[in-house]
Amino acid sequence: MCASYRKIKGDCTSHQIHNVQVEEILLWKLRRITAYAREHEEDFVQLVTRQSEKELNRQLRYSNRELAQAEARIGKLDVIM
Repeated sequence: MCASYRKIKGDCTSHQIHNVQVEEILLWKLRRITAYAREHEEDFVQLVTRQSEKELNRQLRYSNRELAQAEARIGKLDVIM
């Protein structure tokens, strides 16, 4: 249901999307992506590689932040003890 229907029942009619429709949309998108990958393999590999590198860098920054916080906490606990 849309947000309008949930807020004001008379403002909007109830509407929904069926699983079959979602599956058809996803299948269509997957076919487009795989067709692009077949036709432009080199570009597709570069695109996926860049996205993977971005995600790895994001995870590395997060892990480094967690490590710094953990080391700071250990230092504080050492002082307390």
